[in-house]
Order: sequence, then C-alpha cells, then structure tokens
Amino acid sequence: MINCLRNLEESDKIFGCEKFECRNVIIELIIYFFSFLPVTCNVPLDFAILVDTSGSISRKNFKVLLRFIRSLVDSFEVSEDHTHVAIIGYSTRASVQLNFNDLPGSKLTKNKVFDIVKKIPHTRGYTYIDRALRLANDEVFTLKGGMRDDVRKVRWFACYIN
Repeated sequence: MINCLRNLEESDKIFGCEKFECRNVIIELIIYFFSFLPVTCNVPLDFAILVDTSGSISRKNFKVLLRFIRSLVDSFEVSEDHTHVAIIGYSTRASVQLNFNDLPGSKLTKNKVFDIVKKIPHTRGYTYIDRALRLANDEVFTLKGGMRDDVRKVRWFACYIN
C-alpha cells in the first residue's frame, strides 16, 4: 500500500488497480485505522462539518464519506459541555442538516449525531461550496444557531477526491 501511495501519480495502473480504485482503498484504510484510535478529543469545540452531497460523488463513495464522518465524530467527546456538532450539506443548494442547538442538553450524544449523519441526503446537483460557507457564516456560526462564545470554532470540509 505504501508503494501504491508513492506511485499514485506515476502511472495509471498500480499493482493492477486503477488510480481511482487505489484511492478508494486508501480512504478505506484511513477509516479503518481511524476507528481504532483510542484518543478522544475532549476539548470544547463548535465543530461544523460541510458535506459535499453533489453529483460529483458516486453513491458508493457517498456511503464511504458518511462512514468517514461518523469515524470523525466518534473521535470527539460530543456532549453539552464538550464538542457540539453542526452539519451542512451542499450541492446546488446548501442546507443545514444539524445546527449546534438542535440537540440540547442530554440529547446531544454521538448516537444522535450518527442518526443525523445516516440521514444526510445525497442530493446530486452541482458543487457550490460557496453556498455552504455562506450558510455556515449566516446561520450556523451565530448565537441563534447555537454557537458558543467561549469555545473554539472549527469548520471541516467532507468531500471525496476523485
């Protein structure tokens, strides 16, 4: 696999696999190893995930992307006093799937966030990340959207590189 990574740009076929297939394997390995990390980030954060739901991502790869988001969320201490999660899906339109204040108090758990991640629609359409950024600024990273003044803010982009 290391050779596959090193030679990714050198040829169209690596060990009999196309570049695209090799990248899929690499992402699968990242998800696999990510799931075994014993580290949980317990620093209070307002963590917004912007998810590419456009047609540039195949159905299969969209499922891989959602699994990766789940692994990422699993690495945080999601609770009222620690990490709060917001999710924006974007394609031709952007939409808030989860705002920071949608799961108040004891309802804010990893499992509740996982349930929302499973329901993120693969809307297809075009890829307008600017609309997601605008929505994050206007509706998510606001006091009305549940942003907390006294914690760090993090935006993370979930996309699949073909």
